[in-house]
Amino acid sequence: MGSESAEASEYEQPVHEVRVECFRLGVTPVTQGQWEAVMGDNPAHFRRGSDHPVECVDLIDIDIFLDKLRARTQRAYRLPTEREWEYACRAGTAGDRYGDLDAIAWHDGNAGETTHPVGQKLPNAFELYDMLGNVYEWCADWFWQYPAIEPFNPWGRYDNDPEYAKVIRGGCFRAGAWAARAPWRYWQDPAERSMDVGFRLALDR
Repeated sequence: MGSESAEASEYEQPVHEVRVECFRLGVTPVTQGQWEAVMGDNPAHFRRGSDHPVECVDLIDIDIFLDKLRARTQRAYRLPTEREWEYACRAGTAGDRYGDLDAIAWHDGNAGETTHPVGQKLPNAFELYDMLGNVYEWCADWFWQYPAIEPFNPWGRYDNDPEYAKVIRGGCFRAGAWAARAPWRYWQDPAERSMDVGFRLALDR
């Protein structure tokens, strides 16, 4: 995990190895149509079609969605961890991106200040779409600086992080190329709803 490229921030360092167990990840971010089918409403700012990613959802909203989805499907859907997200985004590649930026991601240079239907850009080698760009994606982890070595407990709270912020990943429609990178990471208050933050489902195998 992490990067030493010229675009890397301090939060992407040091580069370190992690272990990822078997898991499944949604092919696209959760869409407005999928959210509405479970929740009966649509909280999104950009209501331009059921195939657009849902956004303006905080972690409380997502927990309710997950509880309802689990009850309906009898499957333990959850948010991915940071490790899982970055592993899935990289899809076996070593660089910061898995392809040409405009071909794989909606960003501030091509999105026109709005989200777009999921699955329009090229997928990565794991056939996952919109891992970069369109909307940031919530992860399950509390945010903090990477450790120098593993093990690292992604679920822990940190005394020197007063806001206990959660990790977001992947870049979005109104962020630049600097964010549309597999190792890029930042944080957001778990109670904040933003028009550029959505999420993707994970499932243990």
